Amino acid sequence: MIWKIFYFVTSLGHEAVMIFFVLSGYLIGGEILRGLHGGNFRWAKYLTKRIVRLYIVLIPALLLTSLWDHVGYWHFNDLGSYDRFWEDGKESLKTFFLNVLMLQHSYGPLFGSNDPLWSLAYEFWYYLMFPLAVQVFFLKNRLLKVLSLGSFAAIAIFLNPQISLYFTVWLLGVVIWHIKSERLSDVRYIGWGLTAVFVLAVTFSRYKEGFGSDLLLGLVFSVIILYFMTEPKLHKKIVEIINWRYHKFLADFSYSLYLLHFPLMLLLANIVFINLSDFREVGGFRNILFFAGLIFVLYFYSFVVYWFTERRTKEVTQELLKRLALLPSFR
Repeated sequence: MIWKIFYFVTSLGHEAVMIFFVLSGYLIGGEILRGLHGGNFRWAKYLTKRIVRLYIVLIPALLLTSLWDHVGYWHFNDLGSYDRFWEDGKESLKTFFLNVLMLQHSYGPLFGSNDPLWSLAYEFWYYLMFPLAVQVFFLKNRLLKVLSLGSFAAIAIFLNPQISLYFTVWLLGVVIWHIKSERLSDVRYIGWGLTAVFVLAVTFSRYKEGFGSDLLLGLVFSVIILYFMTEPKLHKKIVEIINWRYHKFLADFSYSLYLLHFPLMLLLANIVFINLSDFREVGGFRNILFFAGLIFVLYFYSFVVYWFTERRTKEVTQELLKRLALLPSFR
């Protein structure tokens, strides 16, 4: 029973992405709306920050994906884990550049074994779609309004329809950014009730895959955020936990971990299987050691890459903004 719970919890990657979409809508969408309301939203600055944030890790992650996949394919492929990546053209140069352009799932497959890349493309296009749509209500020039809506429509039409569909989950975060509820925390046992509903929504999403269950999970999590915002003591406690130095340390390279972990994890799993033991059996002390060791290696590896890439995000962004400020069109 314990192992079933363990494997259930560690297989909730898709559900974690839905939660992240809501949080992203709340944080990034809220930042965009604040800028538009304050009259200081600038596309050049906004795009520079977003592009540096994403690509400073993405390019190295794609190159490392290719490295680990080639090592696995040529030396540790006894299980045939890597065959489909070459058969489906997932290791091609064309696929590499499609993923650089965030067109995976729309005009080509994910690059190599790096399955988590699917959600990055969604997130990238949401960063464009939302400001294009919402700035129409702030623009005074009619031509600019038409161009903005036209750009939004082009993205929605020419990309994978799933991207537009899941945009609604992302928008839930924007909705709760607007809502100011003072009464939610007054409902008796609301905290326990929301916890139970959240567990049920996660379980339902895990076993009943599809947009409906994902949207339900997003809605439940949105209500939980509202509850946190309207419960002073709980809100204060959560802020303290978030600001705990070890959490902040882990959060600093979470994006690197997200983009880097899977290809190396697949390679290490194949190496262990070939040279040590079949870890696919449920339970067992060796599996615990393997899992703990794997987590340590992946975190250490991600931190090393972060140190040379993601850690410099702010520095690179500021340097680019300084250079852009020298251009007449940017002033």
